[in-house]
Amino acid sequence: GSLTYGLHPSLGPAATGAINNGIHELYAAGDLAVVCNVGTLVRPLTKAQYLSSSFQKPYQLFSHSDQVAQSHTSVSNTQAFTGWGGRLSDKMTAGSNPSGLIPMVTSISGAQLFTAGQTTLPLAIANAGTSLANVLNPAGFGTNPTGSTLARLNAFNALRQQDLSNNFIKEASHITDLAMQANSALQTSQEVTVTFPTTNIGQQLKQVARLIKKRLDLNVNRQVFYVQIGGFDTHTNELAGRINLFSQFSQAMRAFYEEMVVQGVNNDVTTFTLSDFGRT
Repeated sequence: GSLTYGLHPSLGPAATGAINNGIHELYAAGDLAVVCNVGTLVRPLTKAQYLSSSFQKPYQLFSHSDQVAQSHTSVSNTQAFTGWGGRLSDKMTAGSNPSGLIPMVTSISGAQLFTAGQTTLPLAIANAGTSLANVLNPAGFGTNPTGSTLARLNAFNALRQQDLSNNFIKEASHITDLAMQANSALQTSQEVTVTFPTTNIGQQLKQVARLIKKRLDLNVNRQVFYVQIGGFDTHTNELAGRINLFSQFSQAMRAFYEEMVVQGVNNDVTTFTLSDFGRT
């Protein structure tokens, strides 16, 4: 027989006083889709084959951390050390963002396996609680001729020209150079129009929206962003926990969608979720 599925009630219209409605309406409007049967299988597997030792199963199948890693890497049969977001950047940066002032991949949630490439680097910045002008701005370095900030900046710049014959020092200095260039480009930006929730996930997505709005000044045509909301690995109090987490997720995603509409790029931006719970 057929199966019937539904969206969690907390993904629907927000409670009274909330900033945004949820994402259920986007599903009804055809702007949200559910992709079923996504998991970490190496190949299709029946229960009988699973119970047999002769068929290949996902690496460390019942380990949360390993299944999270596999959703980041898209490699299920072994450990991998690059993420598919990072590998996408490796393949596309030269063609899509040849003069980009920031990397193709940006994480608003720290260093992540998903963002790790082999030949390209991700950018990791704080959420919207920090302005774009300050996410890479080195403290104590400035252009004010009085005091020590300018002298410190000049010394910092001069230091990065030293010992470039050493490959390790050369690469470290190059990465810092790129960060300083990006910092310069991020000194001016336009704030987003839509009001975002003040939750962590809301502020992460707001920072993403700021960078999308800034994309032309940053010379980037293709961008990949990583944000994260945790707390789903509950063993008690699931009902209240789910209501809280799904509400945060839904309202933040709705605000982000509405901002993409305002920016006129809602048909150019795909937002999707990844989870290790690709199983029942």
